[in-house]
Amino acid sequence: MTVDLIFERNRNSITLPVNPEHIKIGIPGNNEKVNIVSLGEIVVPGEPGLSSFDISSFFPPEDRLTYTTFFKKWMDSKTPAQFTASGLGIDMQTVIESFDSDRRAGEEGRIYYDLSFTEYRPYGARIIELTTPTAATPAAKARTDNKPAVGQTYTVKAGDSLWAISKRLSNQGGANWRELYNANKAVIGGNPDLIYAGQVYTIPASWVTS
Repeated sequence: MTVDLIFERNRNSITLPVNPEHIKIGIPGNNEKVNIVSLGEIVVPGEPGLSSFDISSFFPPEDRLTYTTFFKKWMDSKTPAQFTASGLGIDMQTVIESFDSDRRAGEEGRIYYDLSFTEYRPYGARIIELTTPTAATPAAKARTDNKPAVGQTYTVKAGDSLWAISKRLSNQGGANWRELYNANKAVIGGNPDLIYAGQVYTIPASWVTS
């Protein structure tokens, strides 16, 4: 299976020329241990934290400046970028935690590097407009958008991610993907980055309209 590791920011994207041997994604559970009298120590499940992962590989001589410039400018911009690993079901917004590079004797031209990333979750205040009801309410118009209705489910397609599904079906641009995960954790399992085509998800109640 061919896997492409793609980073996209400001409508510019790059695909890593040489894939790392592996990508290990960590998701902290943020669980809390508590001592209960006559029972002993128990664990209270917490909200999963931000995902993080590292990539270690090298840039070949002919492309080294293109890639080092891309990642250095990304770090300087202090903005997130979209990371997609085709074939692995990974699709998330990330920020760079660190970017280390070195050159090795006998391998002139190559730049070896270590990149560390952390998942980015969009945040900000929501603006809610309140309207005063009138005496007569016009008949509801047929919906023309793709937002879900009460009781609706969604069937996962190839290439989907929780972020992409949330972006398509909610009004928060993918920021509330964890609501979708929590509503379907029994189907998805412990890793929200691993979803499969054919799975059927229940749309969170906070997304639906009557």
